Amino acid sequence: MTDKDDGGPAFPQSRESWFFDTGLGIVPSGMSLRDSFAGQAIGEALRQLSHLPFEHRAALTADLAYLTADAMNSEKAYWASVG
Repeated sequence: MTDKDDGGPAFPQSRESWFFDTGLGIVPSGMSLRDSFAGQAIGEALRQLSHLPFEHRAALTADLAYLTADAMNSEKAYWASVG
């Protein structure tokens, strides 16, 4: 589990039926905005790291994709705060 701000749900729904009970409480289903941003960034991350040996590429690709997603989330939060 990460302590990063995940940006909330990527595709929020207003109906209660889009939530499920984990036994620890009701949580939104689906991916977070952070996961969505990382998914969008992963293609470029793969391209940037294609010169590396395969055994190093997977972890570094995920790291780069999530670093990009975190930067996108930070910018989103900043611009939301300045109006």
